[in-house]
Amino acid sequence: LVAAVQQMGYVTPTLVQSKAIPLALEGRDLLVRAKTGSGKTAAYALAALQRVLARTQDGAAAATSGGGAPRVLVLVPTRELTAQTASVFEALAFFCRDVVSVASLASGSDESQAAALARDPDVLVGTPARVMAHLAAGKLVLDRLEQLIVDEADLVLSYGHGDDVKGVVRRLPRAVQTLLLSATLPQQLEDMRRVVLHSPAVLRLEDGASSTDGTLTQWVVEVGEEDRYLLLYALVKLRLVSGRAIFFVNELDSCYRLKLFLEAFGIRAAVLNAELPANSRAHVLRQFHQGVFDYLIATDESLGVDAEDSDGEGGAEEALEEDDAEGDLIREGLGEVARAAAARDAEDDDDEDDESDEGEDPQDDDEE
Repeated sequence: LVAAVQQMGYVTPTLVQSKAIPLALEGRDLLVRAKTGSGKTAAYALAALQRVLARTQDGAAAATSGGGAPRVLVLVPTRELTAQTASVFEALAFFCRDVVSVASLASGSDESQAAALARDPDVLVGTPARVMAHLAAGKLVLDRLEQLIVDEADLVLSYGHGDDVKGVVRRLPRAVQTLLLSATLPQQLEDMRRVVLHSPAVLRLEDGASSTDGTLTQWVVEVGEEDRYLLLYALVKLRLVSGRAIFFVNELDSCYRLKLFLEAFGIRAAVLNAELPANSRAHVLRQFHQGVFDYLIATDESLGVDAEDSDGEGGAEEALEEDDAEGDLIREGLGEVARAAAARDAEDDDDEDDESDEGEDPQDDDEE
């Protein structure tokens, strides 16, 4: 694990890692509040893998239940996060992958996932709905589970997975260590806390953080519907929005309209929404992180698609058909939109400069 950490470029532990790892290694239940990007995934992954390795060295891994019996179960709210979390575990287990196995329920058919479960992975990562589906089908058992981790617990509740988490908990053996991690601790989390945790150590690692520490700057520009794309184009071209950025829009068709508008001016962007198949969403995120394009256009419309589709890959073909039809409709009006935008851009250079001056201070508003 130390060699893997060095290979990944870690030098010193983050606050959540230095506080949570020792407590997790002691076997304590944990309730951790830490912001996204604080390193909490590596914190619980390192502690979990250390526990698996210790058991393996003691010879405790020899006995299995005949398939589908992980020792560490990680629940996350979405398939995208499932893939990302599993990749962290795999990177940290790089030098011990011959004795520690990691399985992900991020993609694939029920049969392929069942085949992966049959190999008795030490670590299993999936959404609560996917895990419950395999539990109900008898492809997954929790007889030898030692650690349950619920990451992004606030989002797990927001996405409607509360009942599935309770269903998983009812199937747990006794004396399972549980870690509950969240960027926020809303009141709704109290029910899950009472069901899942037993005398937990509570780490609130951002209570003292200032809202004006320069990490984020928020600002508002009031602009008419017809000028929104032009303003965004000006902000990008004047580099008031610099680096990689995510643009959020309200509706699915707005994703594709904005993408086509930007690409008409040579600005590469990609679309991310819940109607894309899970594999496509994961691919888009990988390309974004790799710098293939700098701008991601996203919407939270149809959040329920991920939960409904978690029982299988159903809906992928329908989503692609809808996207194709929608794309045809958008392309019909693209020429007119681009021509009008170019004309307005040429006529209103002075106006764009004035607008960009208004947003001069918060340069990094939309940076990742």
